[in-house]
Amino acid sequence: GATAKLDVGDRYGYTTITVVNASGSAGSLQLPAGSSAITVPAGGKVELYDRYGRGASGAAYVDVTNSGSVPLTLTSRYQTSYPAP
Repeated sequence: GATAKLDVGDRYGYTTITVVNASGSAGSLQLPAGSSAITVPAGGKVELYDRYGRGASGAAYVDVTNSGSVPLTLTSRYQTSYPAP
C-alpha cells in the first residue's frame, strides 16, 4: 500500500514507465493512485506509455500506489525539450 511520486517530465509530453517485478509472485500497482490496478507478472515487467500529469505547463509528477504485497521497481523515461533563447 505504499505510495510514491514518480517524475513524468513535461506535462504535455509522453512518458514511458517500466515496471519490474523481480519476485516470484505477481504484483500490482495503481498509476495514478486511485485508478484501476495494473498487474505485473512474477519475474516480469510491464511498459506503460501515456501522457501523465496533464495540466499547467512545467514539470509533472504522478502518485503511484503499490496495491500488492511484493516490491516493484519503476523507471520513467521522457524527452526533455528546452525553450528557444
